Amino acid sequence: MDIKATAKKLSEADRAYYSTGHPVMVDSEYDALKDSLRKEDPEHPLLSKIGSEPSSSWEKASHTIPMGSQNKVNTEEEFIKWASKFPDDTIYTAQPKLDGLSLSLIYEKSEFQCGITRGDGSVGEDITENVLKMKGLKLNLPGFSGAIRAEILLPKSSFEKINSILSDEDQYMNARNAASGISRRLDGRFCQYLTIMPYNVEPDEFFTHENFTTPLNEDQKIKLLWNLGLNAPMQAVGDKNTIPKAFKKLTEKRTEFPFEIDGMVIKVCSHLIQNKMGSASGRPKAQIAWKFEPPGAQTIFIKETWDVGRTGVVTPLAHIKPVEINGSIIRKATLHNVAEIKRLGIGLVIR
Repeated sequence: MDIKATAKKLSEADRAYYSTGHPVMVDSEYDALKDSLRKEDPEHPLLSKIGSEPSSSWEKASHTIPMGSQNKVNTEEEFIKWASKFPDDTIYTAQPKLDGLSLSLIYEKSEFQCGITRGDGSVGEDITENVLKMKGLKLNLPGFSGAIRAEILLPKSSFEKINSILSDEDQYMNARNAASGISRRLDGRFCQYLTIMPYNVEPDEFFTHENFTTPLNEDQKIKLLWNLGLNAPMQAVGDKNTIPKAFKKLTEKRTEFPFEIDGMVIKVCSHLIQNKMGSASGRPKAQIAWKFEPPGAQTIFIKETWDVGRTGVVTPLAHIKPVEINGSIIRKATLHNVAEIKRLGIGLVIR
């Protein structure tokens, strides 16, 4: 494996995924490349990178509490291995892994102040102007000061409507990337179609509530969100034996959600264990993302183009007949390199 080439390809994929709204590879391909890099060079700096650098288009804003990411597992065996790090009676919370753009909503003495994207985890973009146009935002949370962690989502129905308006070149590949791209549009176009979905809360020292005392366990955080009138999702609370059952149920109901989800986020409920375990490379050790098995579909190859990245890396892209996969319309797929094209035997059939 060429470590330098793999790192460049992952960097280009990060830029496209977080910054342009037009990814060059599907999640399963990205994860496979990153796993290969982790195996060959466990200390590579790219592996500790979170999100992306804030763009120069928006004012930068720092997070008081860093916005991290999660390590992942793909199978029940991997989940059980991760859970074995904790006592057998450990209780976990499980939520759908929302597939959108991570956002921190800041409140001071009940009043909404600003909305900041995750960015690189420490510094994000202040997109308050666009956040104010989105559904689900509450301008006043009585008695609350601190940060509401949320995801900006684009409902599947709105994704189709927006793409029908845009030209073929400007259309988004899936709802997740559309949510990311639209959220940071300077003209604010289409932001009214976006929905803010809270999933976590970080009260500050000014917060007081008759039913909650900080620090909060994970299940208490969800209950606080509900108490504040926010529609936070909760899939299950249980031990290492019940969580896999909840994951199976979520997998079966995946297509019923009005927005995209790509797995389940599982957290150790106890704040004491969370604090004791800490984090590594910005990823908390007491939480994990259990991702769905990557879906697939058959379609027709239309043409091939070559995309030149900002670092000079050339990536062949396959333009395909649009195919729906779990609510996302896929029109392009990366072909990686010439060797992969030959291996797959990709080409046009002249009739």
